[in-house]
Amino acid sequence: MRNLTRAKAMRAAILLAGLSIVPCYAQIDPLLSGKQDLARQDWAAASDWFAGYLLDHPDSIEATLLAGNAALGLQQYEEARGFYLRVLALGPETWSAHANLAVVDAATERWSEFDEERRIVRIARDRNAPGLSPKGDVIDVLWVGGERYTVRDYYELDGRFHTRYNVLHFSPDRKLDFRIACESDDIDQRVFAEKHPTEAAAGQRSFSLDSYATNSQGSVTQSLIKFYWDGEPTYETARADVIAVLEGRLKGKMSVVLKGHE
Repeated sequence: MRNLTRAKAMRAAILLAGLSIVPCYAQIDPLLSGKQDLARQDWAAASDWFAGYLLDHPDSIEATLLAGNAALGLQQYEEARGFYLRVLALGPETWSAHANLAVVDAATERWSEFDEERRIVRIARDRNAPGLSPKGDVIDVLWVGGERYTVRDYYELDGRFHTRYNVLHFSPDRKLDFRIACESDDIDQRVFAEKHPTEAAAGQRSFSLDSYATNSQGSVTQSLIKFYWDGEPTYETARADVIAVLEGRLKGKMSVVLKGHE
């Protein structure tokens, strides 16, 4: 009884001092260890950690989602798909699971499913659903020659050159050193309007693929790869062209000119 009274007195003193009282356990994220493995891109360790956690917490939506992310990092696409579908069974409006399913669909070239997941996410974003980036999402992860390239899609054309997709490569110290952009520079739209006046009047645009390489001094070199003079390409088309460029880059052929460049 004496200890209880003393605890109440201490609590009152803390409150009078204007301090908040947060129980120690509330400051600990039970998923912290697995999240740290993901942050280090140690996909195998993260996969093992979340597998163990889910044995005791099978209905944890967050842990199931992160287990899917670990499987995705390991390129275990069907396993990742299973985790994301499980997330949606537990929480149908977990929009990040829909976004990540699109990544799986791109990797496995399920293009109708990819388009459907992108449509679902777009509708959710249009109604300001929580948990979605206002600008866009990662929609694909490309592995070429053992190197990882992250593909980001922009909901509205982004930036000075009106970018639709950015294919991003990071150095071992996590600095962006190379990217390929599918973009719609204003300077090219005159030609598009001359060739396709009806489409241009309706707001459609021509696009191009451009590469940007950053050296150790921070200087950026830009190279034009290809024009899409007849309008915006599907992601499936742009992806195939990007992979061809990346494979050429591995062979030291950064002057790769794809069919349709002219």
